[in-house]
Amino acid sequence: MPNPDIEALLNRARRDAKSLSMQATSGQIDQIDLKYMLENLRSVLDYLAQDIALNLKKLAPHETHPKKIYFPYGKEQNSFQTSIKQNMPTFQRDLPLLYTLIENIQPFKAHDNWLFDLCYLTNNAKHNGLSKTETETSVSINYPGAIHISGAKGSVVFTGNMVNGRRLDDVKFDGKSVQRTKRDLPLQTTTDNKISFLDKQIEIVPFIKKCIEEITKLVAGAESFL
Repeated sequence: MPNPDIEALLNRARRDAKSLSMQATSGQIDQIDLKYMLENLRSVLDYLAQDIALNLKKLAPHETHPKKIYFPYGKEQNSFQTSIKQNMPTFQRDLPLLYTLIENIQPFKAHDNWLFDLCYLTNNAKHNGLSKTETETSVSINYPGAIHISGAKGSVVFTGNMVNGRRLDDVKFDGKSVQRTKRDLPLQTTTDNKISFLDKQIEIVPFIKKCIEEITKLVAGAESFL
C-alpha cells in the first residue's frame, strides 16, 4: 500500500530538483536547499524502512524487534549485513524477495555508489556542516560552418580570426566569465557550469536526479511486497 508521506516527499524532491538545476546554471547552488534535498531523500528511505519493519513485526509478533529503525545500507557486504542485523534482523527470513530488492541496490551488488554517497553526504551535512561545493565553468564558441570550440576550460583567447575577409568577434574566457569585442561576424558563445560536491567528484544535479529515479523505482518495487 502506498505511503502518502513517501509520495509527498518524492513529489517535493522532484520539484526541488528542478529548482537546483536552475540554480546550477548560474554557477551557484544554495547550500541549505541542498541540505533539505538530501535529508528529504534520506527520509524516504527511512520511512520505507519503517513500513518494512511494521510488516516484519506482523510476520513475527513474538520476536524482539529493534525500536529504532533506519534504512539498511553498506558499501561492503559485511557492513550491509551488520546494518540488517541492527535494524531488521528477520528481514531476509520473512521477506526474502524484498530483502533481495534492497540488497541489489547496495554498492557491492549494483556496482554504483549512489546509495552510499547519499547517506554519507546527508549525515555529513546534518552533523558536520553544509555541503561544500566547487564549480567548473566551460565555454563553447561557434560560428556555423566555420568555427566550433566545445567545452573549453581554463583560459581561452580567440582573437583576430576572419571568415571570407570579415572579422569574427574576439572572445576571451578567464575560466569564469566571457568578455567579447563585437566585430563584423557575431559568434555564438555559451557557458556551462558543473557544480560538484567538494572533493567528491560528484556533480550535484545529475546525482540528485539519479537518486530520485532510483528511490522512485525502489519504492514502487517495495510496495508490491508490502
